[in-house]
Amino acid sequence: MLIKANDDWYCKHCLASMFPFNHLEDDNEYMSCLFSFSYFDKPNVNLIKNAAHLNIINNVHIVNEDIDPDRNHYRTNRATVEYYLADKFNVFVSKYDLTTENFSILHLNAQSLENKLDALHSFLSSLSIKFTVIAVSETWANESNAVHLDIPGYNCCMKPRPDRRGGGVAIYIDEKINFRIHNNLNENISKNFEFTCVQLDSLCGTKNIVTIYRPPNSCLVDFINEFNEFLGKLDAEKLNTYIAGDFNVNLLNYESHTDTASFLNMTFEHYLYPAITRPTRLSKTASTLIDNIFINNVNDSFHAGLFISDLSDHLPVFYISSEKLSSKKQDQVTYKTVRSVTDHAILQFQQRVASVDWSSVYSSLDVNASYDCFQNKFDQLYNEAFPVKIMKQKLTKTVQNHGLHQAS
Repeated sequence: MLIKANDDWYCKHCLASMFPFNHLEDDNEYMSCLFSFSYFDKPNVNLIKNAAHLNIINNVHIVNEDIDPDRNHYRTNRATVEYYLADKFNVFVSKYDLTTENFSILHLNAQSLENKLDALHSFLSSLSIKFTVIAVSETWANESNAVHLDIPGYNCCMKPRPDRRGGGVAIYIDEKINFRIHNNLNENISKNFEFTCVQLDSLCGTKNIVTIYRPPNSCLVDFINEFNEFLGKLDAEKLNTYIAGDFNVNLLNYESHTDTASFLNMTFEHYLYPAITRPTRLSKTASTLIDNIFINNVNDSFHAGLFISDLSDHLPVFYISSEKLSSKKQDQVTYKTVRSVTDHAILQFQQRVASVDWSSVYSSLDVNASYDCFQNKFDQLYNEAFPVKIMKQKLTKTVQNHGLHQAS
């Protein structure tokens, strides 16, 4: 069988030595695997060891079109999914006339947002558009640091992991967009995955936005069953739904791993389809597709892709819709975060500061360690005395022009 690549023809057996599936004898199976690999971009060689090999088959066209149509259905949007550096992304959005007015989602597995916040701010400022939603998994947020994890220009709905270190999810929403917390879902706690959910309101309709994180050590079968029930609740609302997160399910294995196929088939049953179809975590020896943005608005003309970034060892992924967003009428209820400061709380804070044991601050010979110790103790006391609360607020003209006030 001949394969066309960059206007040259190669036989199947010449290319076989480049890939780990050269043992396949069936032509359709071989072409199916090759098709999956062929849509890699030419990323930095530090990200993909065999980048030069992948470049040889860039823009591959399948000659034999008699491949299982069900199998190809999953790949229908592959041609639009690419890897981007910031400069290339800015050229791309300009080419397609995409702006901040387009509904868009960015997802990042942060692996400690507190440590990546400055880098994230710098990364966002390098982009020519502002994403409508920034979904973050593995925030590693807790009661002490959550209040410091603001992103300028966004309101935040955050759900830290309650019982141990790590995990945690958050959704950052453009401050100009009306939203409400989906309390009917957010009150539920799952043993198999972490999530938070909000509903966005615009003239284009209400949308469900979900951020999810499934720890890699949780049972995949249990996760599929519980996630299926969760999706059933979203289905009942008959809204456009977008689920961004780190699922720790490698979709590249859907043809060879039964549970992965079950997960993907389950999402299809709920009319949810993955917008990202290329590896999101790359190493010298392996690549996996575990971060994604699932959408049920399959008729939407959209663009999706991945950013080549060192924010974490998971590449940020994005989705940009052709749909333009506008705020609803001015009396639409939205939310803001505020601190509860009362005379009683101030007195309580003073008493706690006076009674705390500061010996660990004075005993250290390292001034930086002493400062960090003091800051951690002070922040904990401050957050306990003056907790952050989410308040309802009508979207007035002033708020539209200046945005919602964040808790400081």
